[in-house]
Amino acid sequence: MKIGTHTGRNGSNMLTVDDIVAGQTPNIVPLFEEEIPKFDNIIEIGTSLGALTLLLNYLKKEDASLISYDISERGVQIFGRGIDVRIGDCFKLVDEIAEEIQKEGRTILLCDGGKKNQEVNTFAQYLKSDDVIACHDYEGGRFGAIGREIIWKFGSESKLKHIESTLKKYSLEGYRYEEFENVLWGCWRKK
Repeated sequence: MKIGTHTGRNGSNMLTVDDIVAGQTPNIVPLFEEEIPKFDNIIEIGTSLGALTLLLNYLKKEDASLISYDISERGVQIFGRGIDVRIGDCFKLVDEIAEEIQKEGRTILLCDGGKKNQEVNTFAQYLKSDDVIACHDYEGGRFGAIGREIIWKFGSESKLKHIESTLKKYSLEGYRYEEFENVLWGCWRKK
């Protein structure tokens, strides 16, 4: 795996994986290296170019399942690499994704599609005890300060105020909350 950085047009520091630019800060790597191998099922909503998907594939334990969903195959650069990439609207595939979440073992669901708040609000109810859900471009209160510190000049796309009632309703608690927030992810564990 080749990890690097790229300075975007707006000056943001962005992660690259095998020369594919990710819409992620490079600062996610140590945290994801530590966390991703703890899961048996990894589900990503929002493949985009596929750089984060490649990182997840490299970091997962050998027998873990990885599925990435995207609404369009346009732009996806990782077909043919042995990764299960499924094309379709996640909101029309709720039953399928719920079934994947419910598989035996610990699941992490990474909400990084075009409607992150709605993704959390839709899929949180299917988590098993000790499963984790996370959403990217997350603003929990420190987004601006964190963005300045890590040189991230994109806006937030998910906000605590839009998912807070779901988190309470389904007994989700912060999971390494500050560490994930520092890399622009909101992250919660099902009690």
